[in-house]
Amino acid sequence: MIILSFFIASFFLELHSQTFVTIEGRAQGTTYAIKYVQIGNNIAQREVDSIFNAIDGSLSLYHPNSLISQFNQTGRVLMDEHMRRVVEASLWVYRESGGAFDITCASISAVWGFGPGGRKKVPSKREIRKALSFTGSDRIQIKGDSLIALKPGVMIDCNGIAQGYTVDVITSFLSSKGIGQMLVELGGEIYVKGDHPETGDWKIGVESVETVAGEWRPVDRIIKLRNKAITTSGNYRNYFVKGSSVYAHVIDPAKGKPVNNGVIAVTVIAATAMEADAWDNAFFVMGTDRAAKILKDHKDLEVYIIYKGSDANIRELIINSN
Repeated sequence: MIILSFFIASFFLELHSQTFVTIEGRAQGTTYAIKYVQIGNNIAQREVDSIFNAIDGSLSLYHPNSLISQFNQTGRVLMDEHMRRVVEASLWVYRESGGAFDITCASISAVWGFGPGGRKKVPSKREIRKALSFTGSDRIQIKGDSLIALKPGVMIDCNGIAQGYTVDVITSFLSSKGIGQMLVELGGEIYVKGDHPETGDWKIGVESVETVAGEWRPVDRIIKLRNKAITTSGNYRNYFVKGSSVYAHVIDPAKGKPVNNGVIAVTVIAATAMEADAWDNAFFVMGTDRAAKILKDHKDLEVYIIYKGSDANIRELIINSN
């Protein structure tokens, strides 16, 4: 058995190496792993890396000449197919989530030091108010093939959805080559297609939010999947401590502050990794009560929320589970 440990959410998979062709590497600031059942010629790693390069040229905040960087510098950009798909999906989730998912949080993330090259700090109330004045997806507009900022200074950050989108693009590429049994993982965002050739369903282990013996996190739950995506958002990986307070990287776009609603981690199962990736952030911001209400209208999503109750005990809320 091979154990795969991922950065954002750790999963394990029962895989026998002789069954699969494996491609592994680093991209988008994290690791990726692709496992598929060979039916013809192998997929070259350079083909996969070219997909990452194309998406980075569109959506990477770390590339000064990317399309998203151009938009953040000028307030207007001619989008390519990657950017258009991600922005359109982002605006849809923004509306459906009542603003809980908002790609215009870039200014808020920056003042807290969670943006590229940022130095983590607690900003002043004045800095937060100023950042909030540039926040709100109603301040951007798609016009033809262009994305336009309706207020100068509005910036976007698609990191809460871009990795999921990348997983979907790679899955589509492999499918176009006739591959029907695969797992694609990027930074903990996963899509599985077809049957596992030995076990039927793919078995995905979701790690516990509590550590054992220092840093090791045991598997808390095993989820069986087929032709679905699974992603997780958690606040126990990327955070900083100031005095007695802990500030995590998930930002509430309404308050301009890191989320502090008791939610520890959200796992979402959806038809696409892009959809799951966006919604896990949205539900994290919403909290349990609001998420439960929203999910009445989204029966296609399966959600697991780990949160700290009013009694300080860790609890789990499962919604729309099959």
